[in-house]
Amino acid sequence: MGCLGLIIAAFIGLAILGTFVDPGEEREAESQTGKAGFSAIAAQKQSALALDRECRGGNHTPNDETCRARDKAFDDLRTQGVCWAYSDPDVPPFEYDWHDCQKANP
Repeated sequence: MGCLGLIIAAFIGLAILGTFVDPGEEREAESQTGKAGFSAIAAQKQSALALDRECRGGNHTPNDETCRARDKAFDDLRTQGVCWAYSDPDVPPFEYDWHDCQKANP
């Protein structure tokens, strides 16, 4: 399995893992802040950026499997309130960073 396959498998694994959580464990996890929630989001961010690099740097089209996986990764993070690019068009790409989606600029 190539690097892209491992990234996609890891991303799918994170998505599937959430479907097998015991409700009691889920409530306990929600009541705790810290590493676990941060680690899951951090892993999703890394996966999204890796897919983005592959989509933009490889021989891919916007509708192929890699770029669709990238779009889904960014959409999943956005639904959790985490965004990469800013909505303010005057913010140059070199200033992009992960942030709360409610922020229009850094």
